[in-house]
Amino acid sequence: MRSAGEAARAAIGEARRHVLSIADRIDDPVYRESFLKSVPENRRTLELTSMDGR
Repeated sequence: MRSAGEAARAAIGEARRHVLSIADRIDDPVYRESFLKSVPENRRTLELTSMDGR
C-alpha cells in the first residue's frame, strides 16, 4: 500500500506528463510558453514537480 505522499507524487507526475503532452502539440513557441506559464494550474503543476526533483 502506498503512502499518501507517494500517491500525491504519482498524481502530480501524471498531471505533469499530461500538461507536457498537450504542450508538445502546440507548434508556436510563444503559445506553448504561455500555456505552460500563464495558465495557473499548469504553472503550479510544473512547480510542484520541480520541487520534487523531477
